[in-house]
Amino acid sequence: MSDISLSDVNKSFVLRDRTVDAVSNFSLTIEDGTFVSVIGPSGCGKSTLLSIIGGLLKPDSGTVSINRGEKRCGFVFQEPRLLNSCTVKENMILGMKHIKSNSARNQVLADVLELLELTEFINAYPYQLSGGMAQRAALGRALCRQPGILLMDEPFSSLDAMLRKKLQNELVSLYLKKNLTIVFVTHDVSEAVFLGRKVVIMNDGQLIRQQKIDLEYPRNTSSPEFISLCDSIMETISYSRYQV
Repeated sequence: MSDISLSDVNKSFVLRDRTVDAVSNFSLTIEDGTFVSVIGPSGCGKSTLLSIIGGLLKPDSGTVSINRGEKRCGFVFQEPRLLNSCTVKENMILGMKHIKSNSARNQVLADVLELLELTEFINAYPYQLSGGMAQRAALGRALCRQPGILLMDEPFSSLDAMLRKKLQNELVSLYLKKNLTIVFVTHDVSEAVFLGRKVVIMNDGQLIRQQKIDLEYPRNTSSPEFISLCDSIMETISYSRYQV
């Protein structure tokens, strides 16, 4: 069963009297419980695609089908987008309206804060957080929704290398434990292969290639198989940039 299906989706914008095709004739099926990494050059339409899937943008044409059922959808943006007047706790609680019990809500909050190493900042306001901490709080808000579908737009790009690696591993563990459907946008080929069961390569708003990743979790980034997949995907990205 597919959780997400896009068929001949198009989306364009007018910028300074010039029409830009952000997503063009894009078709993709994402099966239930699949982790998909979306990668491609800057400006290739990755974030627009994610916003269309999440319902934040309406396509100009084509169809988008999201089989949510009882599943909630969480969205993590490139920027934290926290409410400045609310503490970390208050921002995260915004994602837990589905939890009626205060004790259950507090337990979910405590677990997420511990996971993201934000427990001591529970009463901090966004202006008191570093950029990395603010992004972790935004990720925490999405996780507090206990989503079945998680849409992530370069959520780890502002984090230091050690925390980024930790959260990559935690995200894989969460994915395997909760059987989530995840669409993860990134510029990092290694991150895309480390996380995804499938890598979708975009350029110029179009789907260039889909690469299935058959490596078992946890993945060894030093293995010949891992390096070979990264090299192959990088070659596709580099080649496609010269074809447009």
